[in-house]
Amino acid sequence: MQKKALFLQKKHILEDQQAELTALFREYLPGYQPFFASSAGDVSPGDFYHLVITSFHDFFPEVMKKISKPEHLHFTGSGTDKLDDMSQELDLDGVTITNSAGVNAVTIAEHVIAGILTFAKNLHLYRDQQNNKVWKRRWHTEISGQSVTIVGLGSIGMEVARRCRALGLQVTGCVRTMRIYTGIDSLCTLDELPEVASQSDYVVLCVPLTRQTKGLIDRHILGRFKKTAVLVNVSRGEVVDEQALTDALQHYRIKGAVLDVFHQEPLPEDHPFWQLDNVLLTPHVAGTTQHYMRNLFRILHEKLQ
Repeated sequence: MQKKALFLQKKHILEDQQAELTALFREYLPGYQPFFASSAGDVSPGDFYHLVITSFHDFFPEVMKKISKPEHLHFTGSGTDKLDDMSQELDLDGVTITNSAGVNAVTIAEHVIAGILTFAKNLHLYRDQQNNKVWKRRWHTEISGQSVTIVGLGSIGMEVARRCRALGLQVTGCVRTMRIYTGIDSLCTLDELPEVASQSDYVVLCVPLTRQTKGLIDRHILGRFKKTAVLVNVSRGEVVDEQALTDALQHYRIKGAVLDVFHQEPLPEDHPFWQLDNVLLTPHVAGTTQHYMRNLFRILHEKLQ
């Protein structure tokens, strides 16, 4: 007898994806009968599902409170930090909770490289010039031989490191716990980050949001950055003190920032980041890829073995 799996997704996305998701269930999870929901109205009180697959949708807590406690709760992303905020609201005792770490590591790493190359080759400025029909040549930076510090060496950080090394960058990994990492030139601890950042051309944030990393990139650390340094954040917005970063960018104390995540999303229209020519801003899309759902089901299949 098949087990029951509930997949939560926003309605407009589910309309496009349901056929693909159904096919992926047949391929990777043939022992599960899929059900889909885009709101609490799509489930009935007391419904039981062996497996719930979800992201942190607005309707996720309401659905979880309405249905019976599942055996297994799987998140479609790598981060589960928001679950801590729901611990008083949801009873998840005894529920197996897993995430999809690595599901989009490759595409995020590619985004990081694109950001680094954008600033090295002034591509953001040339786009502005093109829009204004300005012909102005600029000196470029050759990144081979430059230094990058990657804060966090999980699946994403390691994919970033591989690509940076392939382009000739010297890679320092900043980690909480020292151990052997393949393909990293040197390591430092979070306590050593201010000193290491002062010698880095690029600082890439790939850490989860925890008590230790919240506000990690503050005014003090930014004050140690080279004037030619670029900050890349593909982790969580709260890892960076946005006011301190705004000040550093507005006064050109650092060269620039590649930002995919923010304290508030969507970014408010009056936020100063919108107006800064030394910010490359994207709407939390670094992790998107045409392979996302297949990667997700492959990971989930492995976790259910």
